[in-house]
Amino acid sequence: MQRPKLGSTVRNLLVDGTIFVGFLLATDPHATGQTIHEWLGIAFGVGIITHLLLHWKWIVNVVRRFFSKLPGQVRINSLLNSLLFIDVTLICQGPGHR
Repeated sequence: MQRPKLGSTVRNLLVDGTIFVGFLLATDPHATGQTIHEWLGIAFGVGIITHLLLHWKWIVNVVRRFFSKLPGQVRINSLLNSLLFIDVTLICQGPGHR
């Protein structure tokens, strides 16, 4: 019996949900312990890279069309996504992680 293929929406939801749960667990090293906190941080990075790779085609298309024919909502979403990525990167490099 063949298993049904996972739709891209379900796959994206699973990846993003896993990233979110990992982030929540990794935010408090006192709850998980330092070692698990560090491993969750590595897993969080792998999850972010996976998310970017799954959406790479969209990213390239939006960057190419950013200043031409792009709906306003997509332009706003791409700016918010870029700012969120920068914010998370800066937070992960905060004073407690140097």
